[in-house]
Amino acid sequence: MKYRWLHISDIHSISQGIKTKIMRESFLDEVKYLSELASFSFLLVTGDISNKNKGYMAAQELINKICEIMNLHKRRVFIVPGNHDLDRQIPNDRERIIKEAWEIDVLDDCEEGFIDELLPGQKDFFEAYEGILGREYDIDKVHFHYDIDDNISIIHLNSSWMCYDSENESGKLHIGLNKVYNCLKSVQEKPIKIVIAHHRISDFNKAVGNYLKSMFKSMDVDLYLGGHCHTSSVIYDPSINTEFCSCRQARAEDNNYPAGFVVGEINTEDDQSSFQFYGWDSILAKWTFDYTVNPAKHGKYYLRGEKFTKEPEANRNIII
Repeated sequence: MKYRWLHISDIHSISQGIKTKIMRESFLDEVKYLSELASFSFLLVTGDISNKNKGYMAAQELINKICEIMNLHKRRVFIVPGNHDLDRQIPNDRERIIKEAWEIDVLDDCEEGFIDELLPGQKDFFEAYEGILGREYDIDKVHFHYDIDDNISIIHLNSSWMCYDSENESGKLHIGLNKVYNCLKSVQEKPIKIVIAHHRISDFNKAVGNYLKSMFKSMDVDLYLGGHCHTSSVIYDPSINTEFCSCRQARAEDNNYPAGFVVGEINTEDDQSSFQFYGWDSILAKWTFDYTVNPAKHGKYYLRGEKFTKEPEANRNIII
């Protein structure tokens, strides 16, 4: 079983500073080079394709260029919304509704009501999604999946439908656990399950985060890939046998949060399933392996999940 993918996040596509322009041109060259080394199976984009709900056309142009370079059909491109991909003025009393939800540990019976009120704020993203990919976002389900083939399912979690205040909402968000449960239940028998979402588990309130992890364990979720924090990180939780990976942003104006991307690979035949982290060096104006990510060595992290590790790490023939 072999699959290879490109993971990008936090495009904030309207950004047009000279550093970002240079970085993105070099990024396209790097993707071309990596595609020539080995073909990609799919592309993952984990949110914030716009910046404060502006720049969807620029996002479409960039994603189109990436797909062309990768020689990838749009049916193999998967996108979820971020906290920037919504109109924070819809509905008019959005702030009041969200602060009311913050006071509740688990929405449960009132989940549908909150979703119905707040989801229209993502209308522009849903329209952009259809324009980019040529298919409708499954709005009614909120969370849904697409199957790559008989082996892998890409599970789309909309973690941003109740966003409003980026400075104060971390650790308070809800996701809609009932709808997540229904989505995961529908793919429970799939051999490999990859969840994509914008936010980290720590961005949800504590009860929601714990229930999510419990579902990941019971439904046998393998990978949870996201962004939002504008930094790269990877954590393996052995208690639930799930790997959590965050990707850097795709703009270069903020020196405190360099640009980056991740190349993921599942290779159960050679026991070499991994995340390769890349970072943009704004001084040298070039892409390098991202050596800052722990516990990745030389920017490369080998998946530790039971499905990907036939041999103990110390005994594996590791390729750098």
